[in-house]
Amino acid sequence: MKTKVEFKGTKDGIILQMDPECEFEELLEGLHEKIIQGKNFFSGATVLGVEGRTLNRREKEEIEKLFSASGIKASRLDFIERLGHNSSSEKIKTEKTNPEKREIIPAEAVPKKDVINASGAVQTNAEAVGQRREDQAKIVFGTLRSGRSITYAGHVIVVGDVNPGAEIVAEGHIVVMGILRGVAHAGSAGDTTATITAFKLNPTQLRIGALITRPPEGGQAPDIPEIARIRDGNIMIEPYL
Repeated sequence: MKTKVEFKGTKDGIILQMDPECEFEELLEGLHEKIIQGKNFFSGATVLGVEGRTLNRREKEEIEKLFSASGIKASRLDFIERLGHNSSSEKIKTEKTNPEKREIIPAEAVPKKDVINASGAVQTNAEAVGQRREDQAKIVFGTLRSGRSITYAGHVIVVGDVNPGAEIVAEGHIVVMGILRGVAHAGSAGDTTATITAFKLNPTQLRIGALITRPPEGGQAPDIPEIARIRDGNIMIEPYL
């Protein structure tokens, strides 16, 4: 019988693994049983994230209550994906002047497209943005190599580099805890408040909302964390700190 809930220990904390095909109430009951069985072991532990299932806000709150009553800390309850040579995860369909403030040129508008939701109905970009859960985030550990593509209806966080030929498309913000050399499209459903942040921004192409831009040839990105956002109709890059 397949185990519905598991805890996987890492050097930094615990990863909560949940069966994506089970009803949440069943998972919550199984989680409660696991905690009771290993009460002394889990007390004071820190949960880093969730593998196998994306939790909505209500589900996160239920789990956080259970953890709190058991002395377990939850730093994040976001979805985690780990990249590697043997990764079995789904195919995730998956500009520069001075360092004080850099406008990436050229920038051009791309045609807006309607979105087909899960029921087959057509949504406008504004409707799709309104339905995106602000607390949904996908965390990816590892370098995104050429040919890899990630698409997610929320925020995307990459703990690693994004190489040329790799692509990230997110309806929310994009954060790269490494060097961004590939393509990044934040606010893909039309959210113009979305941002793209990286330890070093040296992208092949950036998109935010309906704006698309490429860096000038020969431009050198500074070795500081930067954030790209839309200001006055243009994509601007500024120091993050």
